[in-house]
Amino acid sequence: MQEDDQGGQEAEDLSKWRTVSPGKGGAGDEEDGKRDNQMPTNVGYFHFGTNHYKPVPELRAALTKIRKEYTDDRKEIAQSLIVLPEGFNIRKEYGDKKTIAYVESNVFGDLRQLANEFKITFVSALITRSDWASGQPRPYNSACLIGSSEEAKIICRKQGDDGSENYSACLTGHDIENPTSFSGFKVVVFICLDADHSVCGFNQKRHAAIKKQITDPTYAVLCVPASGNRHAGRSMVKGWGCKYVVYANSSSSGESFIGVDEAVKESTPKNTPENFIKLYPCA
Repeated sequence: MQEDDQGGQEAEDLSKWRTVSPGKGGAGDEEDGKRDNQMPTNVGYFHFGTNHYKPVPELRAALTKIRKEYTDDRKEIAQSLIVLPEGFNIRKEYGDKKTIAYVESNVFGDLRQLANEFKITFVSALITRSDWASGQPRPYNSACLIGSSEEAKIICRKQGDDGSENYSACLTGHDIENPTSFSGFKVVVFICLDADHSVCGFNQKRHAAIKKQITDPTYAVLCVPASGNRHAGRSMVKGWGCKYVVYANSSSSGESFIGVDEAVKESTPKNTPENFIKLYPCA
C-alpha cells in the first residue's frame, strides 16, 4: 500500500471513478434543473501562494481558519464548492523545472477526508499517476470533482501544453463530463490556459460546445484551476453564460478571484505569497 507522509490513503485508479449519488458535501449528479437544500452555500477558491511542498496541511489550515471566521460571524462553510489551483498536489512551485513533480495518487484520500470533515466539495486540477496513459511521458493534468463520498469523478483534462513539463497534454477526449451536474448546478471546468480563447485557437470551438450546454446561467459556475499570471485572468468573468466564475491560483505572482454576474466580487491580488480561502455566497 502506498502511504503519504502527510497521512494520505491508498492510491486509487481513476478508471474506477464514476458518478455517485449526491449527499451533503458529496460529489455527484442530479437531474438537470433539480434544486433542493443541498445546493452549494458558497463558491470559493484556495489561493496557494507559498509552502507548496505541503499542500494538504496548508489547505487544512486555511479551511480551519475560514471555518472559525464564518462561525464567529454565524455563517456556515458546509456545502461550499471550493476550487483548488492547478498542480495542487505536486509539492513544488508549478514553474520549477528543477524539481520533479510528486505524482502519487494518495491525494484523493486526503482531499476526501477534508471534504468529509468540513462538509464541502473540491474542484481541483491534479497530476497523478492514476491518470497516466500508456506511452505518455507524464500523467495527464486532470480536473476532478472530489467530495466526502468514497467515489468521485474526473471532469476534463488539460489540452494545452504550457511548457511546464509537469504533465502530458491531452489532445483528444479531454472533456470527460464537462460540464458536470452537481447539487443543482452545472459545473464547467477549464484548466488555466485552456480557459483562455485568446491563447489557443482550439479553445474557441471547445468553449462554444460547452457554452451550448449552459441552459440556466443562474445555476452555473466556471471553475478555473490555474497557475501563473500570463493568461486572460479577470477578462474570464465575461461571456461564459455562468453566474459564477472562480479562478484559483497556485502561483504567488498570479491573481485569484471570484466573479459574479460578470463582475469581480472577491480577489487576491498578484504577488501575494500567502495561503487562504475566500468564499462568496450563492444566491
